[in-house]
Amino acid sequence: MRDIISFYGLSRAGNHAVIFWIIKNIEKNTKKKIVFFNNAKWLFDTQDLTVAQAYGKLGTKEKRKQYRDVSKMLKDNKHQFALLSFEDRGICNVQGKKPFNEKEWHIKNHHKVVLIRDPFNYFASKIKHLHQKGKKNVALFKKNITPLSMRWIDYAKEYLGEIECFNKGICVSYNHWFLSASYRKKTFKKFGYGETDGAPYVKVHQFGHGSSFNGTSKKGTQLKVLDRWRVFQNDPLYRSVFKNKDKDTGKQLIHYSEKIFGKMPGTEVLY
Repeated sequence: MRDIISFYGLSRAGNHAVIFWIIKNIEKNTKKKIVFFNNAKWLFDTQDLTVAQAYGKLGTKEKRKQYRDVSKMLKDNKHQFALLSFEDRGICNVQGKKPFNEKEWHIKNHHKVVLIRDPFNYFASKIKHLHQKGKKNVALFKKNITPLSMRWIDYAKEYLGEIECFNKGICVSYNHWFLSASYRKKTFKKFGYGETDGAPYVKVHQFGHGSSFNGTSKKGTQLKVLDRWRVFQNDPLYRSVFKNKDKDTGKQLIHYSEKIFGKMPGTEVLY
């Protein structure tokens, strides 16, 4: 039997910092290795298919190694822990469906984690990253501001308990996790693998090319992750996110941000 952690977060929301903090502390306390699968979208929402069936349906060349590694892990009883990251998934699409065939995975405990970062810094990091990838990606973002905003809003509603797409999921605020040792202690305790000293996680991993602004050149504690919005405060595309009237997403982003993170000083210039 093995324990599985399914981690759901929006790309550029601080996923890997929190993921590797979880892994580090669980491995330290249990003395057992966690196998990590990054952005395992080919396994997402496969409705109880086996790994081989899921790969045959959704697999791509880039996921071949991951498929081999997953298959190897399932055959090896030594690997009792696995963490799978599902980036940019619509979390409510998961309701009533199983991302994996539980008999094949021999699941004992299945923890579902939802991570949310405040929208001001999340969208700033996302736009910065898209600029690095090229004009086509920025143009695509511009066309999809409403659905991207609605996805963030769904994560916020899940965090607040207004919707419950996950049954007893562990919801994590990236902002509070970054700032507070007591919050890190409280959050880790929910997993049931002992306690943590609350120390911050300082390593910046290469997954996703590290920070959108600094790459992997600085320690996590040196990153100005709560002030990224200031870089884009005069950028028309960035400002349009919070002024978007389609489905009232601009107002909803601000409303739910304040409910979770409180008023963020200075951001009122954006709306």
